[in-house]
Amino acid sequence: MSSFFSSLSKQPASQDVSSLIRSTPTGTVTQGRSKDVRYKTVIVTRRVKRAPIQQSMQSSGRGNYQTDILRRLKKRKKDRVSGTVTEKEKEEKSERKRAPKKEKGEKKQRESKKSKSKEFITSEDDLSDVDDYEDEEEEDEEEVQAQSSGDEESASKRVKLSPSADDSKVDSTRSLLAADIFEMQSESPAIIHSFDALSRDTPGYVSLFPDDADEDFIDLKYPGIADFTERFYLGTPSKDDYDSVAEIVNIMETVAELYLPYDEAQKIHTSDLQDCITRRVKRAVKRKSLYALKNSIEEYNIIIESTFHNTDNAVQNKEFLAKNLGKRKNITALSHEVLSEIYARVVSPHVKDLRKYEAFSSNVYGELLPRFVSRLFSELEMDSSSIFMDLGSGVGNCVLQAALELGCRCFGCEMMPKAAALAERQEKEFKERLKLWGVMPGETTLITGDFVTSEEVAAAFKSVTVLLVNNYAFDAELNNSLVNMFLDLADGTKIVSLKSFVPSGHKITQHNAESPINLLAVEEREFYTGSVSWTDAAGSYYVSTVDRSRMQTFADK
Repeated sequence: MSSFFSSLSKQPASQDVSSLIRSTPTGTVTQGRSKDVRYKTVIVTRRVKRAPIQQSMQSSGRGNYQTDILRRLKKRKKDRVSGTVTEKEKEEKSERKRAPKKEKGEKKQRESKKSKSKEFITSEDDLSDVDDYEDEEEEDEEEVQAQSSGDEESASKRVKLSPSADDSKVDSTRSLLAADIFEMQSESPAIIHSFDALSRDTPGYVSLFPDDADEDFIDLKYPGIADFTERFYLGTPSKDDYDSVAEIVNIMETVAELYLPYDEAQKIHTSDLQDCITRRVKRAVKRKSLYALKNSIEEYNIIIESTFHNTDNAVQNKEFLAKNLGKRKNITALSHEVLSEIYARVVSPHVKDLRKYEAFSSNVYGELLPRFVSRLFSELEMDSSSIFMDLGSGVGNCVLQAALELGCRCFGCEMMPKAAALAERQEKEFKERLKLWGVMPGETTLITGDFVTSEEVAAAFKSVTVLLVNNYAFDAELNNSLVNMFLDLADGTKIVSLKSFVPSGHKITQHNAESPINLLAVEEREFYTGSVSWTDAAGSYYVSTVDRSRMQTFADK
């Protein structure tokens, strides 16, 4: 149940905007924070109002600004007289020589981009829109610059918000790819199509192409299975809800980044604003051209078909994927995308039902978000040999994430009937949808019932290496029951919790020498903004290690 206070985020694409203003020695900093509640990376942009230059120069202890300019000009003149040319002057002189060629090259490049854009304008497009291409490009460049702007402090925050993953952490013992990847299969995977979860009859959605209401859908191919497509309804939400077009673009970007060699990937998506399929998809949606959109989707499908479903390329592609996806960072990115797709189809339509809990009880629902969970996996150095258990597993998000990201054996236990039922549906969709991506997860077991009395939990407890307990809203009685359960854990087992099981300042004494909490060595750590569903604020979590030597050391004194 991953029980906590607060409300659950409604959809993967939900957003909330707030702003913070603070004073600094150099002026006022206004920070706008855009947050995606479910799976997307939190992006922080900053607009900085700098103090006057003269004030800044004086505060740095270097004297008057104008005086400093004169001093440097005199030094430059002295250097020229003496025949000395600084490296900076050499660079400036060289830059002046290159400027005409550079300007000519940039002009040629702009003309080339403009001609390329004309190639993809279809008969149903307004040709006058081609003239707006460069203006759109400038807007995109400004957006990218705004996202990447900020001083060292904001850069530090972005690093903290990223999953703690390292490309060098490759788990060579994991069986990553499914045996039948890229092959024809006799039975199509029993997935919930996007069109099933979101159709023309869904309240709050309007067709992007009302004039073509009978054709407002597309079929998209995946790399894992030949001759299979998923259908997407091309509708736009009236609120910040599930966006099928945004998901289509996300899928394309994931395939390009993780599944394709560089040359093929550049045809689908580029990060430097060059013309590519994802860009043409966005442009077609913006211009309300269903014909252009379907042409772009068909171009993508042809690349997938020719690259992955050609038997001549199968061996080479499997070797590339095994090497590329084996990296912790890449499998984490794929994990977040797959979990987002599953959640949107299975859980999101029933979010209101999950909120119906008894107030001030231990059965309050909330979630740890995937980015925070990925960080836990990395910090605890988990891999495919780990055995993971989530007590109060809710709809099963953390269990499925560990199975995909790590490939390890995973258990979850949830007693709330609605959440447990959704967890089972998510598990089924998870296994079927991974066939589309050709990746094999670790084994999962979801248990419905009270983990304190469950025989299945007790049987698996002794082998667990990492235990997750979201005890943020647990009462004292339930926390005490958990502490007694910890007696069955092996030495070295890590327990992650949102509240410490050991009181602050606790010491082993003759009075409490036999208390089970003496088994635990506790370390308090900090989670950052956007880590949990019930608040956007930062907070603390605790990693307890089972260590029986602590009690033995006290007994030997």
